[in-house]
Amino acid sequence: MKRVWMTAVCVLGIGWGLYALWAERQVHRGTTPLGCGIQGSVRCDVVLTSPYANWLGVPLPAWALVLYGGLLILLWRVRSAERVGVLFAWASLGAVLTSAGLFWIMRTRLGAVCPICYTGYAINLLLLVSTVIGFGPVLRRLPEIWRRDR
Repeated sequence: MKRVWMTAVCVLGIGWGLYALWAERQVHRGTTPLGCGIQGSVRCDVVLTSPYANWLGVPLPAWALVLYGGLLILLWRVRSAERVGVLFAWASLGAVLTSAGLFWIMRTRLGAVCPICYTGYAINLLLLVSTVIGFGPVLRRLPEIWRRDR
């Protein structure tokens, strides 16, 4: 059941990444993607075309595809629940911290609101919560695993 739920979260993350990439292309073409009205502070165009929307020249949603696709492969290819749990924990923690930083940039530096971005942040948070719930027994043994594998 844990693999099925985590698979669903990864597929959701992949779906969001594909939609966000499409939305970014739409904004660059001058059209407004669904769920991204350009009014008041709801300005996806400002966020998706900002210098913060890319890392190493690659759009952030593409990195989400790498993250969620990689986690999906790990989930079904690696048989050790310990390894998968630890990798999911680090990946989800990194994703949530990145989301927090991007939220701060979006609200303080750009002064905009992006519903597409909020959805991505929520999916990253869902990944972290699902990881803690799904791999809780493994994560509680993390200090022991850490000492053993050093």
